[in-house]
Amino acid sequence: MDYSLVRDDIQNGDVLAFGYVRNSFFSQLISLWTRSRISHVGIAVRFYGRLCVIEALEGRGVRVFPVSTLLAKGRKIVWYHTRIPRQLSRFEICQYGLSHWGQRYASPWQFIRSFSVLTKWICDKLKIKRDTNDERFFCSEFVVDCLLSVGLDITDDPAEMSPADVIELPCLLQRGVLEWTGSSKPLY
Repeated sequence: MDYSLVRDDIQNGDVLAFGYVRNSFFSQLISLWTRSRISHVGIAVRFYGRLCVIEALEGRGVRVFPVSTLLAKGRKIVWYHTRIPRQLSRFEICQYGLSHWGQRYASPWQFIRSFSVLTKWICDKLKIKRDTNDERFFCSEFVVDCLLSVGLDITDDPAEMSPADVIELPCLLQRGVLEWTGSSKPLY
């Protein structure tokens, strides 16, 4: 779907899922482990009139970045509409995400703890908590925490969810793959 035609339909708090990147070892590892073409997720937010994504990105931490720039660089982005009850605020999802802006990405140990069968088993036996640092996130944990911040009913542990798990949440409705046609000018 042409990004320039649907950009205004994407709402605060919607989820943006990213396809894996061939030249990124981390992205390929996530896709391989989860058996999904989705390797990253973030939250859509209108920021000073621009559509951006709030995301927890390896090597960068929690940041805000323009969606048009990502699309212009060839990133595959799938838009998921977040269905929330009327009494909940979409912007509160974004406010929660923005309150973590600048925080560091999850440690390698957190990633291994969450997604390795062996380390999961060992840590469960030793009663080591799943989320090893409440102030550091990986992308799927960050998105689920943002959705939980407004009271959405998600029963899975955010620290154990992958991007592939996030896009299967019942509160999300897939709208389509965003395509860059060049009709909007990205800011670099």
